[in-house]
Amino acid sequence: MKNKTLYILDMDRTIVDVAEVMAITKIVCGEMGVDFEKIYSDQQDLQGRGTAYSPFKFIAGHSHIDIDVFKDRFCELASDNKLLFSDAQKLIDRLQQEGYDYMLLTHGVDDDWQKLKMKAAKLIHKPYVIVKDRYKSRIIAKWLQDGLVRPELPGLGSYSDFIFVDDRDEAFVDFPETGQGYLIDRFSRFDESLKLPKNVVKIKDLSEV
Repeated sequence: MKNKTLYILDMDRTIVDVAEVMAITKIVCGEMGVDFEKIYSDQQDLQGRGTAYSPFKFIAGHSHIDIDVFKDRFCELASDNKLLFSDAQKLIDRLQQEGYDYMLLTHGVDDDWQKLKMKAAKLIHKPYVIVKDRYKSRIIAKWLQDGLVRPELPGLGSYSDFIFVDDRDEAFVDFPETGQGYLIDRFSRFDESLKLPKNVVKIKDLSEV
């Protein structure tokens, strides 16, 4: 049994810079003749309502577009434009150096879009779960068995403790009492009236994890 803590990390806006994702998407759309302004408008609208977004359905509606070519070009550009926030890269480097296991628990409406971002960020080979449910703590709770955390994913084992980091407060609804949570508030979205479980801390930077 592994006794080290398992780190469970959200992706968008927690470790991956969505603004950078959209900047790269804009470049690829411009090269391929796709109306990026429509994509950006839809993304902003859904993000404002707390809903995940994928541009693939809109892009696939263009008969002249090969979606695989889009993906390859996206990854090519991302290799020169890091998708990870600098503090996220430092956290991941620290976890790897100190021998901690970590996984991604990401919310998305389109698995292919989430996987593309993971691939571009060089995280696709790490254990991950893509969920449609924004209430991620309820999913984590299902992994708790006999006082241990068992995600049952390739490359992961059983853990006596876990740390969960996310940028949305609803991700911590029904957060298990046995874990430690961190709500990353990079953009000062939450005020002091926000009520969080006692074992969840609001932070501004991943260096606080």
